[in-house]
Amino acid sequence: DTKNDPRLRILHKHRSSRDPWMHKTVKVKRGSYKGMIGIVCGCNDQKLHIELHAKSKKIQIKREDVKVINQDGTDIDDNPYNNNMMRNNGGNRGGRDSWNN
Repeated sequence: DTKNDPRLRILHKHRSSRDPWMHKTVKVKRGSYKGMIGIVCGCNDQKLHIELHAKSKKIQIKREDVKVINQDGTDIDDNPYNNNMMRNNGGNRGGRDSWNN
């Protein structure tokens, strides 16, 4: 049984301190806490433990229900192609005016 193996319990205990999500500022994307910002203070394989800024409350939430943001609250761009597309097209989004170029 892997749950009762003391060697595995030690590994799981130290996993959260090495997780890349630790101490990141995140924003909740889904659920009753949608839009709230907090800091990841713990984690396991499936969920993150987040300390919310607005409420002095800690919640557990699935990893896919949050996104990492900058400390000032601005979103980190997930799609690296957005800036290149705008540069290559001259800022034009493909409307009728782009046909004449």
